[in-house]
Amino acid sequence: TYKCWQTAGHGAMNAESAIEQSCDVYFYNVGVSSGKRKTDGTYNHYIDYTPSTDAIGESHNFEGLGIEKIHTNLTKRFWFGKQTLIDLPLETDGLIPNDEWKRANDPNGDGWSIGDTVNAAIGQGYIEMTPLQIAVNTAALCNGGKVLRPRVVQSVVDDEGTVLQEFEPIVNRRIKFDSNDIGLVLEGMRKVVHDPAGTANSTNGVTKWPFTNPPDDDKQPQIMLGAKTGTAEFWKPDASLADKGFYDTHAWLSAFGPFDDPEVAVCVFIESGGEGSTNAVPVADKALRAYFEMKGDRPRGMMLRQDKNVVSDTVTSPLDDPNAGKVDSKDKTPTSTPSPESTPEGA
Repeated sequence: TYKCWQTAGHGAMNAESAIEQSCDVYFYNVGVSSGKRKTDGTYNHYIDYTPSTDAIGESHNFEGLGIEKIHTNLTKRFWFGKQTLIDLPLETDGLIPNDEWKRANDPNGDGWSIGDTVNAAIGQGYIEMTPLQIAVNTAALCNGGKVLRPRVVQSVVDDEGTVLQEFEPIVNRRIKFDSNDIGLVLEGMRKVVHDPAGTANSTNGVTKWPFTNPPDDDKQPQIMLGAKTGTAEFWKPDASLADKGFYDTHAWLSAFGPFDDPEVAVCVFIESGGEGSTNAVPVADKALRAYFEMKGDRPRGMMLRQDKNVVSDTVTSPLDDPNAGKVDSKDKTPTSTPSPESTPEGA
């Protein structure tokens, strides 16, 4: 029995609403293909089941992509299952599996199953992706299809700030999208954040983005974002338990903004972090607020110090002290500054 996280069900879903509300069952159907006709005359199919009443319902044929199309598109069009080529060592490839991979790696020699595709369709099972891969591919969704090579170093400067070497952007690949299809995906991601039914919108009427878009700030225009939450279930071994383990979840969120003219993509991954909509969203909210403060789209002082001191173990951040680094508007003197003896040289 494959259920949705929403135990009562979501009802009728289209692409936008399935992204907005993170409907598992919708993506099961997107993932599993009809397959070949079986000896009894049927194709790959599922039967409706209502757990509360133990009622068996109608039978439906799957009409989705199938694992081979999923594998081909994620590895040959998008940039999964391979290193992003960032200028750091020890990067992993990740994994987008298929039948050939499973037959070569399963100790039982079993081939791919429908259940494997159901899991893969929502990013679970054998699929492995790094947070950096998610961020790079999220950026490609909203920048016209450019899979950019991530860099740690943007430029090299001397002690006077003169640029000695600048690294130009490198495009690893360009993805072609159908404009209508990508429009549906991006609109669904906008609704995740800005529609009341979105998984990253609010909790009991309280916004999940109080830093990027403070609800009591009517002087600053709202910054529209796009996002997708994720809660990835995995088996966590525990020898102290009778069944030797339990199901735990990783918290995920991928986000970008501003929505109409994207500049930044953020991916948050919290190992054993619970639900992405609950625990990953606040991290992304703070990261995006810091970015928009750095750019000047939001006033400094909520994430970054107004005096522009770099936060360290001895220099307090506004999160720890609301007055940290604040500058008096008259004399431009910080109202809260670290003592000279506690400030690292060059901070």
